[in-house]
Order: sequence, then C-alpha cells, then structure tokens
Amino acid sequence: MDLKKQLFDTEARLKVANERIAALEKSEAQLNGILDCLSESVERSLPDNTLTYVNKTFCDFYQVKREDVLHTDTMRFVYDQDREKIVDILRYLSPEQPSYHYLCRALRSDGKAVWVEFFGHAFFDENGKVLEYQDVCRDITGYKEAVDLAEFVQDGLEEQIQRRNLELNKANQRLERANDYLRSTLNCISECVVSFDCSDDVHILNYGKDPVWSVIEDQIASYIRGQRQKKGSYFDRLLKEKKNFEDIEIVFERPEEEIHCLASGVAFADDQGNPYGLLILRTVAEVSRLISKISGNQAKVRFSDIIGESGRMKELISIAKKIAGHDGTVIIEGESGTGKELFAQSIHNASPRRSGPFVAINCGSIPRDLIASELFGYVEGAFTGAKKGGKPGKFEIANGGTIFLDEIGDMPLEQQISLLRVIQERAVQRVGGEKLIPVDVRIICATNKNLYQEIVSGSFRQDLYYRLNVITLEIPALRSRKEDIPVLFDHFLKKLCHSDKHLTVQGTVYRRLIEYDWPGNVRELQNITERTFFMCHGDAITVEDLPKHIQGRREYVYHDAPPEENTAVLTLADQRKEGKRRKEEAEKIEMQRLLAMYDGNVSAAADAMGISRTAFYRKLKKYSV
Repeated sequence: MDLKKQLFDTEARLKVANERIAALEKSEAQLNGILDCLSESVERSLPDNTLTYVNKTFCDFYQVKREDVLHTDTMRFVYDQDREKIVDILRYLSPEQPSYHYLCRALRSDGKAVWVEFFGHAFFDENGKVLEYQDVCRDITGYKEAVDLAEFVQDGLEEQIQRRNLELNKANQRLERANDYLRSTLNCISECVVSFDCSDDVHILNYGKDPVWSVIEDQIASYIRGQRQKKGSYFDRLLKEKKNFEDIEIVFERPEEEIHCLASGVAFADDQGNPYGLLILRTVAEVSRLISKISGNQAKVRFSDIIGESGRMKELISIAKKIAGHDGTVIIEGESGTGKELFAQSIHNASPRRSGPFVAINCGSIPRDLIASELFGYVEGAFTGAKKGGKPGKFEIANGGTIFLDEIGDMPLEQQISLLRVIQERAVQRVGGEKLIPVDVRIICATNKNLYQEIVSGSFRQDLYYRLNVITLEIPALRSRKEDIPVLFDHFLKKLCHSDKHLTVQGTVYRRLIEYDWPGNVRELQNITERTFFMCHGDAITVEDLPKHIQGRREYVYHDAPPEENTAVLTLADQRKEGKRRKEEAEKIEMQRLLAMYDGNVSAAADAMGISRTAFYRKLKKYSV
C-alpha cells in the first residue's frame, strides 16, 4: 500500500516536473523566438569559449548557419589582435562584478573585419566558478567610422593648428632674427638711415659706426623738416610723387668743420597707404674711401717687400721707416725704374694713414688741360662734356689718406699755383666751383728730374719746391748698388718659377749682370730676368740665355741717347764712360742745389750730401763749381 502510494506520488511529481520542463522549453522557445527578432546579436558560451547559443541576427551578421557555429570556438569570430584584450577582461570578472563591456573587431565569414560593441554578463555557481557567458553585441562599424573620421578630422585640425602655430613661431623667430640682423647691420654700416613722413615725424634709425651722426642728429632732423615743407624740393616730391633721388650733396655746418654728405631718398607706404620716406646719408669721406678701395687706390707694397742688401738701401729704408710716422710732405728722387712708388706705398702702409686711400697720379701722363680737373675735380657744367653732378678730384678721393704725385717736375706752372694753394689752405676748389672743400691728405712726390735745375730754368716754382721739400729721399741707381743685383735677380726669378721647377744660375751670369750699367734700373732688371727665364730651356741659366748687350758682345747696338739724336754706336766701355759722365753731372747739379739752399754754407751742404767737408771741397774743385 505504501509502495503504491509512493509510486503514485512519484508519478505525480514527474508529471509536474514534465509540465514544468515543457513550460520551460516553451518559454525558452518563446525567448529564442524573441531573441531572433532582436536587431542585436546574442550569443552564449561556456568558460572554454564553446558557443551554446546564437540568435538569427548573429548568423545574419556573421553570414553563417546556426548549426555550423554551435559548439565551436567563439574566438574564431574575433580579430586576432583583439583576442588577448577580451581574455584580460574576462579574467577579472567576479560574482560581485559579473558584467562587462568592450569594443573589438569581429571577423565575418567573408574575411571582412567590422567593429562591434559587446555587453555581457557572466553566471557563477555557488562556489564562484563561471558557468556561462551571455553576450549581446551590435554592429558599430558606421558609428566607429564616423567617430574615427571625427577623431581624424579633429586630430588633423589639431595637427594643422599645431603645425600652423609652429610655423608662426618659426616665422616670429625669423622676424626676430631678421630684426636683430637688421639692427646689427644698421649699427655696423657707416651710413645713417633716417625715416620721415608728412607729419614731420623724423626718426634716425641708426647711428652706424661713424660717430658724426649722433653729433649732428638735430641738424639732420631740422634739415629734413625744412626741406619737406619746401614745395618742389626733393623731399616734397619724394612723399607726394614717390620720386626717389640719389646722391644729392648736403653740407651740415658745425663751428669747427663742415660735414659734406651724399643723400639718397626712397619712397615707401605703410599698410594704410600713408607715404613715408627713408633717407640714406653717407659722408663724402666714407664714399671716397670706398671708391678708393673699389678702384684699386690702395697701397699693396710694404717695406718688407723692398729687396736690397746694400748698405745704402738699408740706410734708406731705415730713414723711410722713421719718417713714415710723421705727416710731413716727402719728395722721392731717383732715376726712372728705381722704385720710387714702392717707397711711397711703403711709407703710406707704415703711417697712421694706412687705413685710408692711397691715390697715385702721374703728372706727366695727363693732358695739360685735364690735370686740374683730375687733381681738384669739377662741378656740373664746368666745361663741355662735364659729368652731370660733377666729379671729385684725386685730392678729395685721397681724403684721410695719401696722394702720390709722380713726375711732379712735369706739372704745368699754372697747376703748381693751385697745388701750392691746396697745401697752404688744406682745401680744394673744384674747377668751375666757388666753395672750398676741406681735405686731409699727406702728399708724397716723386721725380726723376733735378728740381733745383728746373727752378733755375723757370719750369718749377721755387715756393712750391720749398713747400714740398720737407723730407727728401734719394733712391740710388742700380749701378751704384751692384751688390743688390744678384739678390734682385734671384728674387724675380723665384717669382717666375713654378713650385715644381727649380733653376740654378751659373756664376758667370751674375758677373755679367754686375758689369752691366742698368740705365733702366730695377725695372729693366725685372724685364731682363723675365726674358732670360723664358729663353732658358734647361735646368740652369747660362750666359747664353742673357740678352746680347749684357753678354758683352760688341755687335749689339745700344741707343743710350734719344732716337732723334744721331749718335755713334757705343761699345760697353763707352757706355760705362757715359754713365760715369752722367753721374758726375748729376752730382755737380746736386752740389749747386745744396749750396743755394744753405746760402753757400759748405759744412751744411756737405752734411746734407752725406760726405765730409774735405770731400765736398775736393768735388767742388773737380767740377769747377
């Protein structure tokens, strides 16, 4: 009885259980039907990632069949590089925090990777062990692309902004550097730069390296304001008509001096179109210095470049070095080719004026009617063909330096008067002009004539001679310092030889050179050295390489006299006699000059000549002076 009851109860419980199971299955079927209608994918998986359920949306999204994916690894639908991230998220789930959320890339059956968003929940048993994962995911590819695009655009904009900021910073730095360079440049140049406008606003932008601009600052501003108010002036036309101008002469007067300037103006306009101008001022002295530098008016020779081992040359160089530091006028006497300009350049380079110009002019090579304009310059319209704006003369160009007047004995008498006036007044007056222009120059003259004899003959002014003859240097002829001939020959030869070529010189060559009288002096020796170098075909220079007249051959005809004179053929011995005669004649003239200079004082004349009083009397008797 009891067994029957128990069986009945069991069957009743089984029936109830079956009904519940059927209800659950029906409920599950209804739930699955509902899940199949969702727009999101739903999946369930075990802890080992085995899929136990997927809805229809899942199959449609991944383009798979349900029976093909159930009981397979869910990770097959996850992009390889995202799997480790998902494993890390699931590892830290717990009953207290069972939910999770993440984004990842899913792989469809066609191999395309799409972005999906997962919302999941983990189910745990009573021991805290995961029983199952259930995920809901949705396709966010479009959203992700929009976000990525927005982020890309934002990143691009930020990058663009950063790049623009960087460019602006660099541009600001460049502008700052440019301003620094401009300020440094303006402070280094000798020109003064001034800005001005229609409202009489004048700004001196720099004082340059010439201190004169800060001294005459107020005068510059007053001059610009005054000129701007004059209708039709350069400054008025610059602002109104934007008509630039160049190199107009402006004189700023000060109590102790006049400052001559050249001014150039350039028109500009600001952002609002308001006109303003820039004025560039340069002193005439600085312009002359630049002209001298560009045109080659510079002394290149120094005392160390003068070759000479003889006692007379060493003594002469020593004297020249002493007088270089003084500012007195120098007359350099000597025959043609002895190197008078070399001494003039050396004196300039050893003097305090070494940084100034060295202007050389040959008074004998300029036409008589042009020498005044060359020396003293001319104003516009002074004569037919005069340059517009005039032209500065050699004295103005040499301002602050040295002017070398070569062949001073050939200067016309009328220009000697002008030269005397320049020496006395320290100023020049241009041809056709009325204004005196101050000049600060040292005068060095050179001549191959006996100026005292020129005074006697009336072709040279005595007062000019005494003005010029502060210091006299007499350069000896080459024939009177024969010990220098081999040294000079070797020097010129070394300059001709290339670095890979070396020539020896036979001793007989030096003897022939020493025996020759050298009427053309060092210049002739240099030319002979060059000719000999090119005539030599071996490694040694022999007598046969020398010109015939230096070899001593009688068949060579040497014309010692001018071409127009019909002289007889001179042998080498005759040439020596003639050279001796000319030397004695020059010595006689020099003694006469010295006696006249010292009013017949024999002792003073002998000292000036560098010989004893007894020797001077002996020469007086010999020359019947």
